[in-house]
Amino acid sequence: MTYLYHIFVGSCLIVFQTVVLPCFPFSDSFYDILVPFIIYLASYRPIRESIPIAILLGIIVDSFSGSYFGVYITTYTWLAISMRWISTLIHLDNYVLLPLIIVIGVLIENVILFLAIMIANPDFQFSAPLMGVIATQIFWVICTGPFVLIIFTKIFTFLKMEQE
Repeated sequence: MTYLYHIFVGSCLIVFQTVVLPCFPFSDSFYDILVPFIIYLASYRPIRESIPIAILLGIIVDSFSGSYFGVYITTYTWLAISMRWISTLIHLDNYVLLPLIIVIGVLIENVILFLAIMIANPDFQFSAPLMGVIATQIFWVICTGPFVLIIFTKIFTFLKMEQE
């Protein structure tokens, strides 16, 4: 049942990011909304739930995006593995560290995406506008990321209490 819940939430986030978010003027520099969800899964759920859902969501995003196939599978899998490791080192109930955790997740995603672009296009160079987009993503992550993570936690806690 929890797998269906995670697939449903991930699918809703994909639809939100591809249908609703482009209606806003800031959408071109907004971070991938699935990053906080993958961080939530890797940090608060067992590994037998987080890794398969991260891989499945990566397959779905790879299928719908225009990027090279496998980039998002790799990104979400490494994000889940690294956040699982980070969650063993820090106390996850500390709401001061939540923005830092999500910023690290967005940076991991950007590094993997840029590595894929550099492998495919050796002439690719970093530019000031590209760094501006990353800075804007970090701004949005700091402003909205912890609230999104808290919402995921509260919804799952509510659903768990309803099942028992």
